[in-house]
Amino acid sequence: MYVKAAGGTPADIVRQTVYLTDLDNFGVVNKVMSEIFSAPYPARSCVQISALPKGGLIEVEATVVLD
Repeated sequence: MYVKAAGGTPADIVRQTVYLTDLDNFGVVNKVMSEIFSAPYPARSCVQISALPKGGLIEVEATVVLD
C-alpha cells in the first residue's frame, strides 16, 4: 500500500524481511510472493517471532528504490 502511495510498484521492492509467528506458513508466503513478484525477485529473509501486534500472523518490511 505504501509503495503505491509513493508512486512505486512491486518491481521497485529490492529487499524484504518477512516476520512470521509460525514458520509452517512459509509455503503460503512463497505462493503469495510468486503471485506478486517476478524474476529477478527481491532479496528476502524470513524470521519466526513469538508474536506480532494485534495478533497478526505476518509482517513484511520492505526496501524500495524509486527513480
